[in-house]
Amino acid sequence: MSQHKLTAENINLLLLKMSTPAVIAMLATALFSLVDTIFLGQYVGKSGITACTVVLPLNITSFSFAIMIAVGASSIFSHAVGDKDYKRANLIAGNAFCLSLILGVVMTAIGYIFADPLLYLMGATKTVLHDSRTYLYWMLPGTIIFPLCIVGNNILRAEGNTKDSMIGVVSGVLSNIFLDWLFIVVFKWGIAGAAIATTLSKVITLVYQLYYYHSKQTLISVDLKMWIVEKKIFLRIVALGASVFFMNIAGSFNLSVINNILRYYTNEDNIAVYGIISKAFLFAVLPIIGIAQGLQPIVGVNFGAKEYKRILIAIRDSMVWGISVGIVALSLIYIFAEPFSLTMLKDKHLLDSCIDGMKILCLGVPFAALHIILTTVYQALGNAKPALYFSIFRQVGLFLTFVLLFPLIIKTYNLNIPIENSVWFSIALSDIVAAIVAVFFFFKIKKYILNKEHVKISEMNDYVQPNSQFDSIV
Repeated sequence: MSQHKLTAENINLLLLKMSTPAVIAMLATALFSLVDTIFLGQYVGKSGITACTVVLPLNITSFSFAIMIAVGASSIFSHAVGDKDYKRANLIAGNAFCLSLILGVVMTAIGYIFADPLLYLMGATKTVLHDSRTYLYWMLPGTIIFPLCIVGNNILRAEGNTKDSMIGVVSGVLSNIFLDWLFIVVFKWGIAGAAIATTLSKVITLVYQLYYYHSKQTLISVDLKMWIVEKKIFLRIVALGASVFFMNIAGSFNLSVINNILRYYTNEDNIAVYGIISKAFLFAVLPIIGIAQGLQPIVGVNFGAKEYKRILIAIRDSMVWGISVGIVALSLIYIFAEPFSLTMLKDKHLLDSCIDGMKILCLGVPFAALHIILTTVYQALGNAKPALYFSIFRQVGLFLTFVLLFPLIIKTYNLNIPIENSVWFSIALSDIVAAIVAVFFFFKIKKYILNKEHVKISEMNDYVQPNSQFDSIV
């Protein structure tokens, strides 16, 4: 999408155009995660789901570094596009791709060298160690490719091209479905088949992105001369991506904590339960993230173009959309919790635990819209510190306090409450409290943007007749 449309078109229509492909891509990402669980649950059993859940923190760690590069780069990339400085935009993209390639190689090497210690740290028991190791070994080659896919996807969206960003993600998901069926059902490769399918599907996504970047339809060119690490750009990328990095790396750490708490207080069956109910949470929350992703280039480009009034309108509308989607998603989860669980369950004795856990875990989804949009806006504005502080507050200050305290209270006072339910409630309560605090931060953002608008009007008054009038932002 052209820079002119991002700064001139109706905000609601623009948000619909930008968010719809991103939401579809996010739903496709949730389906990507769900498909492995369905095939593993039906054809391998709970041990396959448990092993996949144990390895998940390492996947999230890789994603955390990749999304840090992607979000930081796309933020300053959007500003460059808003300023029509396309040469700098190309340099930013080249730095991001180079950093992501280095990241992928390093993460893969660490995974192979320290496989068993990492698996135990992430909550593996002796009974699932073999399956977890098998999944990890076959998944790691894709770790080289995965960061490139994340960065390529975000750069596409940052220039306003959400359609091709969506196509790249969906192509990977569709290929993953077919390859899961082929490797798990037909070839009977079990958990190794699921990991191989995931790795190959990432290759397909990357191939599509490379094809697009060489098609001359994009604002940037894939010039290897630009694949360098320039210190100033690197530091800016890290600064702007730090909040989303911390949010995701804390999520990885928190997932390891959840696995270990469930292993210590209950049994590994509940690790499998979490592997199932977290998929429902993904389906509920990822469309909200898609709305936030659609919002980011609108805010970034309009900030670069000094169209401050449009930024406030876009934030307001995206909040309404996000909360509405969250309410609808929560309603669907309460209605379809049982059939959703049965798609992944071969061991029916876990059904009641999955249904109860799903309903508790997802209570905070409508509230999550506020803090998701908040961090996105700060990143798009190039204001990294508040987003970082807020992520630390939610992931460490809230979640870890709740998830460590509630099970301990239940065990100490011998309360008649399933400990696993207190773990699910800790996640929901973190989203609810974070949403309340996010309201305060939004007022600070509004004040910041209003000040920018007043400065802009003052500058314009220097070049117009004294009796000229300008519309107020409020």
